[in-house]
Amino acid sequence: MLISIIIPAYNSEKYLENCLKSVARQSYTNFEVIVVNDGSKDKTLDICLTFAENDSRFVIVNKKNEGVSKARNTGIEKAKGDWITFIDSDDTVEIDYLQGLIEHIDDDVDFVFQGVKRFTDDNIFISKTDIINETVKSSSFEKLFNTHQLSLRGTPHSKLYKTKIIQDNNLKFNPTITYNEDMIFILEYVLHCKGNIVFSENINYNYYIHSGSITNSLLTPEEYWKPFSYFKSLIKNDFKIDYKDPKFSVLYNNFKTQLHMFMNAVFVHYPGNEKRFLQLFEREDWQIYKQISKKSTLGRKVFDFFLMNKMYGIARSIAKYSIGDKFKKI
Repeated sequence: MLISIIIPAYNSEKYLENCLKSVARQSYTNFEVIVVNDGSKDKTLDICLTFAENDSRFVIVNKKNEGVSKARNTGIEKAKGDWITFIDSDDTVEIDYLQGLIEHIDDDVDFVFQGVKRFTDDNIFISKTDIINETVKSSSFEKLFNTHQLSLRGTPHSKLYKTKIIQDNNLKFNPTITYNEDMIFILEYVLHCKGNIVFSENINYNYYIHSGSITNSLLTPEEYWKPFSYFKSLIKNDFKIDYKDPKFSVLYNNFKTQLHMFMNAVFVHYPGNEKRFLQLFEREDWQIYKQISKKSTLGRKVFDFFLMNKMYGIARSIAKYSIGDKFKKI
């Protein structure tokens, strides 16, 4: 079975060579690598071309800069493999990355997950994601969302997707969403799975966290609200899950986290204009947010008290010190 490896790359000269070297030495050799150069202005394209000259499995797609979602979509369009996996250009994979995924494939499998190891820029180990080794029916939502925490496994890498499912259903990464677009893609993919989903205890993906990355920054309220709305709609209307049901506690906590980040962004980015954004909240959103406050620090509880009593000026003053110093704007 041919595996298409899709790697979007933008100004990745610092990390790309290590990434591609780790791919080239895979123990499972039946693969193609589609590197999508997303309008890089450094030596990214030169590095790509060097690998392509020396290994016919490497295919380089050169395009104007349009963002990582469109770059991944371009890779999907070019994919010739039976299966697809995504790798980020600043990460690396172990020699058995592909083997650790493909070994789980049979006629009844539509999706494979495996674990991730996290490192700092300086290659210092931070943590790893442990996964329970289990095969789950794609319709077993309670196991998927609670036992295996599907809503917390939103990165596209370290997974194996069936190309036919993606292409037959025209699944794409949404380029209008800049946060959690990966999670939305994965949820939409799962909705079209009819067979089994395998969770593998293999951990062959090395994820590097760089200082100044988007995970250390606070986005705008709009950038949080749009994916949250998509996410809530998918869960309620497509999966038809009552996320407030105790059986889906992990999913419910995920909702709380997203609303928490949105609220932080409102008070950091738009002090004095909070009401415009808080009007987006539906009654059930406020009910979720109240649950956040119960387990918050004393300072946050005080902030939430004034917020939920619409005393925005006082809440704003508290936020300036309890929220604003923890994040930086993008």
